[in-house]
Amino acid sequence: MKHLAGSVAVALWVLLVAEAPAAGQNKPTQQATGQKTALPSTAEISESVSKELEPLLDELQAAANAHDTDRFMALYIKGEGLVAVFNGEEMRGWDNLYAQQLKWWNHGKSDVVYTQRAAPEIFVLGPDAAVVTLLLDSTRTAADGSTVKNQFAISMVWKKFIQGGWKLVYSHESTVH
Repeated sequence: MKHLAGSVAVALWVLLVAEAPAAGQNKPTQQATGQKTALPSTAEISESVSKELEPLLDELQAAANAHDTDRFMALYIKGEGLVAVFNGEEMRGWDNLYAQQLKWWNHGKSDVVYTQRAAPEIFVLGPDAAVVTLLLDSTRTAADGSTVKNQFAISMVWKKFIQGGWKLVYSHESTVH
């Protein structure tokens, strides 16, 4: 697990260094129909990606608070490539996460309510990849009728696909103690 986390960190760093312009370097240009056209700056890409992801993050929370597994899982990539980790338990594949989400939300009968403790942090890797961190609180009723409150953090890797748009390809949730 440590090796996987280290590999992900190195891969993200390599992506960032490869994409970052050198200090003092002007915005790159490309040849298009005989004229130089400015490519978007890193700041413009970050702003654009953030604007695209914000409504998806809102939808993710709305689906979670509705305990609607189909709606929630529509934001995840379908297939075996999906990886989700919850408190150290790794699940691979959309079908496995879907089945577990149904259990967690008691097939839509859960009363858990999720609220954000802070605004999402969106770290844009490029025009088609971003890492998002969410800090959430949850409140639910336990079997004995008592109220259970938790805090947790979620790190998500979003990837934009030519067909299908933005999808979650990796998530890691941990309860804060």
